[in-house]
Amino acid sequence: MLKLRLSEFKQRYSLGERYFSYIDLSSLDLSGLNLEDINFLVVNLQGTNLQETNLKRANFKNVNLDHAYLERTDFSEAYLRNVSIKGSQINKVDLTDSTLINVNLSQAYLKEIYYSKLTKLRNCFEVEVISEKFFEDK
Repeated sequence: MLKLRLSEFKQRYSLGERYFSYIDLSSLDLSGLNLEDINFLVVNLQGTNLQETNLKRANFKNVNLDHAYLERTDFSEAYLRNVSIKGSQINKVDLTDSTLINVNLSQAYLKEIYYSKLTKLRNCFEVEVISEKFFEDK
């Protein structure tokens, strides 16, 4: 797995690259970035700061988000499959019209999650999930 520096990742995205596979972005500060339509396949995002990051229509497959910081992160219309969010802080996250399949939410702290009738959750492990306030968009 190739470890990317923040500057290299941002440059590749700004040049139009949207498919990232087998890379390590662990512990980087991606907060506030616009990463719409990004595709992550087998990517390590463990400990990454994704606060206020726009991940609208993002694709996450076989991604490790353990202990990531997800506050005001936009996952609307995103697709997450085989993703571990174990132990992460998830606050004011937008899951409107998203699909989550085989997402490990164990030991995650969930607070103020926004979703719609089109949001799909399948086989999401919710053992030991600490949660407060779930809101459905109108």
